[in-house]
Amino acid sequence: MNPSPRAGAIRLAQKHLAQKPVYLDTETTGVTKNDVLVEIAVIDHEAPP
Repeated sequence: MNPSPRAGAIRLAQKHLAQKPVYLDTETTGVTKNDVLVEIAVIDHEAPP
């Protein structure tokens, strides 16, 4: 029996989370080449919510 796409996605997410990733978030003034980066956040996997 083939696993469902949802079950496969869950397994893949669990695999990635076990590697304790770091998340990068950026904020810009827009999406064109003239816009600028205004904020960068780096969030550790184990940071509190």
